[in-house]
Amino acid sequence: MKSFLKPFGIIAFAVVISLLMACGGGLGDDTVYLTLDQDNFASEMARIAGLPGVYSITLTEDIEDFPGIDFNGAFKITVIGGDYSITWLPEEDDEDIVTATAMFRMRQAASLDLRNVTLLFDEEAEFGKNTAAGNTQAVLRADIGGTIKLTNVNIDGGELVNGINIEGGNVTMESGLIENLWEFGVMLRSSSEQNNSSFPGGTFTMNGGTINRGDSTFTTPTRDDASGVNITQWNNTFIMNDGTISGWLHTGGQSAGVLLHNSGRNGTFTMNGGTISGNFHGVTVRGNQAATPNKAEIKGGFIKDNGTGIRVRNDGIAIMTDGIISGSDDELITDSTGAGVRIHENGSFTKTGGIINGDDDGTNNDNGQGDPNLKGAIRVDAPVQPHFFFVEAFGANDNYPMGEILGIYVTPATPTVMRGLSQAFTATVVASGTTTTVQWSVTDSEGETSTLAGGTKMEGNVLFVDAEESNATLIVKAACATNPITSYGIATATLSNPSLHKGAFRQFTNVELGIAADVEVTWNMTGSTLSGTKIHPTGFLTIAANETASTLIITATPATGDPVGIPVTAQDVTGANIHTASTEAELRAAFTDRTAGVHRINLTDDVTVTTALPDMAVNNVTIILYGDGNTITYQPNPPANDNTGATALLRVRRGFLILENVTIEMGSNVPNTNTGSDLIRVDNNTQIGTIVVKEDTIIKNHSRAAVDVRDNGVGFMTGGTFNTVGREGVRIQTGSTFTMFGGTITGTSVAGVRINNANSSFVMWGGTISGNAVGVRIERQRNARIDIKGTGGIITGNSGGTPNTTASIELRDTTAGVHSNGSHSRRILEIGADDKFVGNFADVEAIADQNWVGPAVP
Repeated sequence: MKSFLKPFGIIAFAVVISLLMACGGGLGDDTVYLTLDQDNFASEMARIAGLPGVYSITLTEDIEDFPGIDFNGAFKITVIGGDYSITWLPEEDDEDIVTATAMFRMRQAASLDLRNVTLLFDEEAEFGKNTAAGNTQAVLRADIGGTIKLTNVNIDGGELVNGINIEGGNVTMESGLIENLWEFGVMLRSSSEQNNSSFPGGTFTMNGGTINRGDSTFTTPTRDDASGVNITQWNNTFIMNDGTISGWLHTGGQSAGVLLHNSGRNGTFTMNGGTISGNFHGVTVRGNQAATPNKAEIKGGFIKDNGTGIRVRNDGIAIMTDGIISGSDDELITDSTGAGVRIHENGSFTKTGGIINGDDDGTNNDNGQGDPNLKGAIRVDAPVQPHFFFVEAFGANDNYPMGEILGIYVTPATPTVMRGLSQAFTATVVASGTTTTVQWSVTDSEGETSTLAGGTKMEGNVLFVDAEESNATLIVKAACATNPITSYGIATATLSNPSLHKGAFRQFTNVELGIAADVEVTWNMTGSTLSGTKIHPTGFLTIAANETASTLIITATPATGDPVGIPVTAQDVTGANIHTASTEAELRAAFTDRTAGVHRINLTDDVTVTTALPDMAVNNVTIILYGDGNTITYQPNPPANDNTGATALLRVRRGFLILENVTIEMGSNVPNTNTGSDLIRVDNNTQIGTIVVKEDTIIKNHSRAAVDVRDNGVGFMTGGTFNTVGREGVRIQTGSTFTMFGGTITGTSVAGVRINNANSSFVMWGGTISGNAVGVRIERQRNARIDIKGTGGIITGNSGGTPNTTASIELRDTTAGVHSNGSHSRRILEIGADDKFVGNFADVEAIADQNWVGPAVP
C-alpha cells in the first residue's frame, strides 16, 4: 500500500509547489512568476494592475498590439524580454487621436525593471495626426514615486512619439538604444497641475546606452526644440555618467543633445562622463530670467563635433570643472553661431578646469584656427554684461582666439535683497588695468545717491539696505581704483518686502534675517492693530483676517548681538478671490473655486450643510474661511453613521485651509457610534495638506475628531476651542504633525490629542488641554513623539482615562512607562523646563529619545 501511494504523494507535492509558484512565488518568496506570450500578455498585465505586488514576467515570443497600461501603487515588476519585442498600439478615439499616455506608466510606489527587450510604437496608431497633443505621449512614463530601470532595452518611437516622459519619477538607463523619436528621447517635465516650485521634480540617470534622433527626414511634425534629453518646468535633474547622445540635427532652432528649456526652473544637468556628439548644439542651457535658473555642470566626458558645444543663454548657468569640449563641426554650422562655448542673452559661464578645443585624448587640434567667429573656443555675444562671464583657468592646450574680454565681474549679478537686510558681493578683475583693487558704491537705478534712505550704504563689499528704503532697485558698482570711469562692473539688486495676505500665515527663519540657523532668537512683531495678529516662539506669523495695518515689523533678537528687523507687507485679498457665503450653495461654490492663489470666504450668516463640502485637492490654493462669528452646522442626510457617513465635512488633501472666527459643529444627526465622519480631515495627496485653526474658532459637538491629521498632513492651532467633540479633539496619524501655540481642547471622551500611528508628532508651545478623559494619548505605532516646549502650555484636569483615573499624558502599548500593555517601543516624550502639569504628573522625569521612565502606573 505504501509503495502504491508514493507516486501520488510526489504528484501532489508537485501540484502544491506549482500553485505556490503561481500564487506567491514559492516557498518563502513573495514574487509572482509569470511566463507570458501573445495570447495572454495583455490580459495578464491588465489583471495584475489591480493587484499590487512583486512580479517577475518572462516573455516567450514577440508581443503585438499591447494597448498600454497604468500601474498606480505598490508594484514591483520585472520584465525579462529574452530579446523579444513588445509593440504598443495605443487606443484611439473617433478622430484617430491617441488617448493612451504610455506603454507602461508607473505612478506612486510602482517600479518597472526592463531587461533585454525591444519596445516599439505601432505607426498605425497615427499619433502624428494629433499635433496639438505635443509632448504628452511616450513609450514609457514615470510619475511622482514611480521608477523605471532599463538594461539592454531598445525603444523605437516609430518617428511618432517620445521615448520616455518623466513627470516626478526616476528613470535609470544602464544600456540599450532610444531612437526614432518625434520630439524627445527623454522628457523631464511636470503636468500643468504640478508646474510650480514645490513640484518634487524627476531624475534621469544615464549610465550607458545611446539616445539617437534617428532618421532626420521624418515626415511627422518636428519641433524646433527636439532634443535627446529635454529638461523643462520645475526641479528636474539629468545625471550623465556614461553613454552617448547624438543625431539631434534640427537646424535653426534649439535642437540639442541636451536642452534645458526656457520654460524650466531650477533644472540641472550634471555630466560626469559619456559623449555628446553630432548634434546641432551639444548642450543648450536657457534660464528665462528666472530666480532659480537652469544650470549645467560639466565635470567630465566629451562634448565634441557639434555645431556648438555648449550654448548658454537667457540667464542660464554653465560651469565647467573638467572634461573636454572640442571645436565645432563644419558640416553642422549653417550660420555664425558655432563655437566651443557660446554665451549670449546674459548667459553665465564659469570655467575652472577642463579643456576647450581639445581632441578626445586632450591634445590640441586645429578646430580653433581660422575664423574665430565660427570656431573660437569661447564666443561672447552682446548684450551680455561683463559680470556674466568668468574664466579662472585655461588648460595647457586651450585655444582661445576670441580676442579681448576684459573687465570686472560682479557676483551675484541680480540678487533680490529684503529691505532691512544685507547682501555681500564679490568682484573679480580680469586684466583690467594694472591693479586688482576695486572701490564699491551704490546708487538708485538712475545713478543718483540723493534718493537713498539714510541706512542704505556700502561697507566694503557688503550692501546694507535701510528698512524704509523706497527705491525698487539699487545699482552696486565695483570700479577699478585706477580707472573708475571706464572700467567697472555692476550688479542690480531688486528690493523686496516679504508679503503675506491678511488672514494667512508664514514661518520665518533665522536665515531669512541673516542670522545663523543654530542661534536661539526671540521673535517680536510690531505695527498690528488686532490681537489675532501675532508671531509665535518659532517665528510662525499669523495675520488676522480683518487686520487694518498694511506693514508689520518682524524682529529677531539673538541672545547676544543686535536685533534684526524687516518689514512685512500685510496684503489684502481682493477682486475675484473674495467669496461671500450665506447659504449652503454659496459656501459650496466658494470651496469649488480651484484657481491658484489665496481665496477668502466671508461667511455672512449661519449655514446648515447637508453633504460634505468639496475636497480641497488642488495645489497652490489657500482658503481663508472667516466666519465673523457665524456657524456652519453639518447636518448630513441621511445621518452620518458607519455606512453612509462622508469622510469629513471638510477634507484638505492639498493646499492650505485657515479657519478664523467661525463655529463648526455637528447637528442633531450625530451618530451614536465612535466611527462616524470627522468634522475636518487633513491628509496628503502628492502634496501636503495643511490646516491652521486661529482665534475665535470653535469646533464642537461631534462623535469622532474635530481635526484628523493623517498621511503626512500638517496642522497648527494658534487659538480657538475644540469643545465636546466626542472621541478626540485632534487625531494625528501616519507621519503627520500638529503644533499647538494656543487655544483650548476640552470635553473629549478619549483624549484631547491622540497620536496613534507611526512617525507622527504633537508639539505644544502653549494653550490648554483640560477636561478630557486623557490630556494627550500616544499609542500603538513606532517613533511617535510628544514634544512639549517650555513656553507655558498647560495640561490639567483631565480624568476618566482607563486604567488611570487622571492622566495628563498616557503612553499605551510601550515596553516601558505608564499604561504598558504591548510590545511596541520608542514612544518619545520631551518636556521643557517651564511646562505646567497642574495637579497631575508634576514629578515627570524622563526624557530625550527613550521610552518614558516616568512615575509608576497607579
